[in-house]
Amino acid sequence: MDATREELQALKDDIERMRADLRELAKTAVGDVAAAEERAEGRLRQAYDAVREGGETVLRKSREQVQRRPLTTVIAAFAIGVLVGKLLDRNRS
Repeated sequence: MDATREELQALKDDIERMRADLRELAKTAVGDVAAAEERAEGRLRQAYDAVREGGETVLRKSREQVQRRPLTTVIAAFAIGVLVGKLLDRNRS
């Protein structure tokens, strides 16, 4: 009977150690996920900033081009509109 109680106590001790190990693993996993989230957020911010800066540059250059050559810009926009119109009309037929 004493051997059975000792084995039962040993099992209880093992289960308690496993619970403690699982708690530690969970804490580590949460920390790892939080760190990965921070890294991903940083990379997304960098990508967003790069795209925003690129868009601002394109917009600024486009405005400068329109100011320098307004007639050429209007003619180019008209020609692009005619081409898109023909392509869309051709797809309907």
